[in-house]
Amino acid sequence: LKKKKLILKTENNSKQHGCQDLIWTKWERMATKNDILAALALQLRLTASWLSKVSPPLPLHLHWRTNLKKVAGDIESLKENVQNMGNRLSTAEDRISTAEDRIQQLESGMWDLGKKLETALMKVDDLENRSRSNNIRIVGFPENLEEGNSITFLTKKIPELLGLESGLDLEIERAHHTLAPHPAPGQRPRAFIIRFLKFQTKELILRAARSKGTIRWKGNGIHFFPDLSRDLQSRWQRFAGVRQWLREKGIRYGMFYPVVLKITFNGATTVFSTPEEAEAFLSSLDD
Repeated sequence: LKKKKLILKTENNSKQHGCQDLIWTKWERMATKNDILAALALQLRLTASWLSKVSPPLPLHLHWRTNLKKVAGDIESLKENVQNMGNRLSTAEDRISTAEDRIQQLESGMWDLGKKLETALMKVDDLENRSRSNNIRIVGFPENLEEGNSITFLTKKIPELLGLESGLDLEIERAHHTLAPHPAPGQRPRAFIIRFLKFQTKELILRAARSKGTIRWKGNGIHFFPDLSRDLQSRWQRFAGVRQWLREKGIRYGMFYPVVLKITFNGATTVFSTPEEAEAFLSSLDD
């Protein structure tokens, strides 16, 4: 009986260590480094296989079930958050659409108001210029020549400079310097603003000044201009280059209300409303 137990024990030990004996046998046959590494890997696989047969699997199902419940709860929470976000996005889209409609209405209203304001400003500018329709502006007289009485000084000097008939009553309603500060010595003198009682007198003086051309008095160039609003002056100023070219060439021209340039060349008068048109005409004269 003892001999049988010894034989059984020997057989069990042989079964338990059979894998190891097999591997050690293989190691004895291996000669290279790669073979040794392969043998070690085989040893690990066989050991793991043997342990799986000897030790029963751990009860992991309870652990995974708990984790799955937690994941399911997290997914439900995410679904709820996504749904809330979708509702908020829908509300935001509705508000944006409403805001866009209101902005479009406001833009349309602003465009209408802009057009009305532009029309109103044009009317105001026209009224301002009409209120100045009897005025002229004279530039070039030195300061303090009028000795406190601008009307008397200008009533005498204007006919002399323009060669008007003696005894002509200009009927000056009022005359004064522009409201700019008194210039320092060496600075450009202020212009005279003159208002005539009659529009015809103002036109007579401007025509005489255009016919006279260059006017000089005691070494000073004297220039006669219509009295215009600032906006209209800037629009007239756009023709400054064209007018200078015409003066250099000795070609007759005239600026008329509101913004019209008339050029008389070879007995023919041409009318221009923009400086570009006038420049194109002058270029054709050069050709």
